[in-house]
Amino acid sequence: MLKTCVSNYTAVIETCLEPKERENVKIVQNITDSLLDFMCYKEGDRIALFISADGPECLKSKQDELAECFNNTFLSYIPQQSPNGSLPKELPPFIFGTKECTDITTFQTCGVRELEKCSDPTPANIADSVFNYILKVTPCQNLIGDKSAASNLTVSLLVTMSIMFSLWRFV
Repeated sequence: MLKTCVSNYTAVIETCLEPKERENVKIVQNITDSLLDFMCYKEGDRIALFISADGPECLKSKQDELAECFNNTFLSYIPQQSPNGSLPKELPPFIFGTKECTDITTFQTCGVRELEKCSDPTPANIADSVFNYILKVTPCQNLIGDKSAASNLTVSLLVTMSIMFSLWRFV
């Protein structure tokens, strides 16, 4: 039912999307499929585990903190109403670029950190797994992976340069 709902929704809005955004419709469908696969794995064992570990209570007790994580990460994407109260004429572009993917992982980190403060770490672990599972079907895996590789290269270069300068002092 959820899969059909998302498919119908994306079919309706697709005509309103820019060409670059249309490429992401399939990604949204992949995310939905991935989420359903994750939740329904072994006849819903993960959902049962989440519920038995007081996951819903954990989410409820941390809803303000999670909202803060969301707002700190994504508020800039949400168009603000004009002073006269009218809605914006354009929505932000619907794309999965490096910034968007980085923001998703920033929200993931913040949200999981807050959920880890609950009495049982299981809801945080499951939430983290959901994000990781979903990110695998988006371009984020490659975009963030490339960024990590670049960061590792930068660190390696800095270490190498530090060693060279240290050795150079003794020459």
